[in-house]
Amino acid sequence: MNAETKAEEIFFTLRMPQELNEKLIAEAEAERRSRQSHIIYLLEKNVGRENGNGKKEEAKK
Repeated sequence: MNAETKAEEIFFTLRMPQELNEKLIAEAEAERRSRQSHIIYLLEKNVGRENGNGKKEEAKK
């Protein structure tokens, strides 16, 4: 990781139920990712999704 990449990262603490954490760990292991990488993957997959017309739409709140 270079200095430019590190400057673009945001660090924060996230509290979640133990059961959800265990599910995330199991999914991440199944996909051969770390929990951190899996959470980023899920966020990228679901935030700013494209609609059927190829236009980006915001994730539903």
